[in-house]
Amino acid sequence: MLHKQDKETKAVADELSGLPVFASLDRKAVEALAASGRAVHLPAHWALVSESQPADSCYVLLSGTTEVRKAGAVLAQLEPGSLVGGSPARELQTGITWV
Repeated sequence: MLHKQDKETKAVADELSGLPVFASLDRKAVEALAASGRAVHLPAHWALVSESQPADSCYVLLSGTTEVRKAGAVLAQLEPGSLVGGSPARELQTGITWV
């Protein structure tokens, strides 16, 4: 029987494996990635990151949409599967959060 954490990790791994950004990873790598992150749920209109703060994590948008803004102007609309936050090298060092 799987423990709750194992079930949650498997569920996140299932979601991640369906995203194009992770398509090149094998199942073991996706499961390791899922196990290293944590899920957070943010209310509408909540700032995930701020342009004035350095990135402390890399976020994977699993559902919903978010906007990238600079000085209040919308630069992009991000959909599920988008990576938000840290640079690729930093992502590996600081952790990943599922949003």
